Amino acid sequence: MSLVHSEGSVHYHAVVKLCRSTRFLQAKRALRERDGLPSHWSCSHTRVWSAMRYLHIGTPSKPEVDTTPWCWESKGNKLDLFELSQEPFMAEVWRKRREADAKKESVETKAPKRSKGVTKLDMAALVLSKQLHTKDKLMAYVQEHGTAAMQTYTHKNQRRLAQDIVDALEWSQAKDSAALEALTDWELLTRCASKGCPHQPGSCTYRTATAGIFENNKQTINRAELAASLRDIVVSGPSKTTRVPFLVGPSNSGKSTIVYPFDDLFSLSRVHHKPALGSGFSLRNLVDSGKRFIFWDEFQPVAYASDKTLPVPLFLSLFIGKHTEIQVSQAFNDGNKDIQWNRGAVFTAKLEGLWLPSRQVSAEDIVHIRNRVKEFVFTHSMQQGGLKEVHPCAPCMCQWIIQGARSWDAACGVSSVPQGPSSSMVLSSSIVPRVHAIQGLSDCLGALQAPHATCKALLEDLEQLGAVRVAELTAADWESLSTWGMLLPLQRRHLLHCAGCHGA
Repeated sequence: MSLVHSEGSVHYHAVVKLCRSTRFLQAKRALRERDGLPSHWSCSHTRVWSAMRYLHIGTPSKPEVDTTPWCWESKGNKLDLFELSQEPFMAEVWRKRREADAKKESVETKAPKRSKGVTKLDMAALVLSKQLHTKDKLMAYVQEHGTAAMQTYTHKNQRRLAQDIVDALEWSQAKDSAALEALTDWELLTRCASKGCPHQPGSCTYRTATAGIFENNKQTINRAELAASLRDIVVSGPSKTTRVPFLVGPSNSGKSTIVYPFDDLFSLSRVHHKPALGSGFSLRNLVDSGKRFIFWDEFQPVAYASDKTLPVPLFLSLFIGKHTEIQVSQAFNDGNKDIQWNRGAVFTAKLEGLWLPSRQVSAEDIVHIRNRVKEFVFTHSMQQGGLKEVHPCAPCMCQWIIQGARSWDAACGVSSVPQGPSSSMVLSSSIVPRVHAIQGLSDCLGALQAPHATCKALLEDLEQLGAVRVAELTAADWESLSTWGMLLPLQRRHLLHCAGCHGA
């Protein structure tokens, strides 16, 4: 970006964003000796937004800025200079700025007057920076250490403080949530599987319990078939050919245990759980709420249809992937809302009395309902207390789903796992040229057989490292990558072997 001095001379400013720590002396010397360009390097701007704002947005002392700057980004992306000139929210910085304003008011105010009020964002910064995640903690802190304005705000809004804390936490998690929303459900599942079990070998209660459950029910349940059914429903959602897995069986048979980790995989707030029987707006949370999965545990379709909580026509349309209308509060809408569910779902229920007709639900209705689900019958009950100490493990669940689905495809003669729009096993066209730019990386990723998200993260790490050829990397270089911990032990071995580091 060019800047013009008052006497007419021109000089140039450049904002450089580095991916790792480095020294400026070598670059400064190279510019002078190789190109004859003297340069001055400033460290007063510690973040990109500050330097970008200095050059792109005028001030009273520097009203004119370069309107046609030259921009370059290593991946070829278009840069929005105005966005890059804005200061990101940081709770600690925001809180300290508010404290500085309070000090300034104390010094500058000559006559008593009303001080600057506290905003909801000020309180959010306090909650996040001081870890005040409960109403009592927040009020206690404000009583002891808050300014007068802060105490006034807290007392005035005491009844809604709990919601303010929830909003603050949601605000802080927005970046991570947005990154997850960019992934399809299947990509999220495969990425979770690539993390590996967080427990010590042999100490994962979920893995042990799952192996026992499938062994005890091997006469009625094919583990690979169930895995393929879960895979298909997550990839494409319910349809005429993809029915919702329905795990049924006696109490304490483990049917719920093996699918509990879906709550951890998608997070509780993103999973729609069984509505209360008799609820007038049983599905209202499926509308504009960011739900990614339906998990109805101990769900009785006939009972819910008889009570009109989930009428038969609504159930049939919802779980075939067709548009239907659900009832919502008339305070915000006209009483109905159009919805189409095309994401994953799974049900569990006790088998006894599950499909008995009622006065409101006929035998023919039950036939139609059962056509929307695929039943997996558990017959063996675990010993009393055998499943109470099982802790859900999302990576282990995702691993057996992926491995089982592949086994089912192989048994059925399918050449590869159908990915559809949720492909995570094939590299997207946007990164293929970047992969080929690093000699030998394409072969390594093929041997790795990792999800797309993992391959992309590995590629970005290698680009930041400045790699040109895979052969130039040592085993220590691979192990220093931030994505190394995302790989399973055998994936690491395959990668090192393919890269020629197996002897390192």
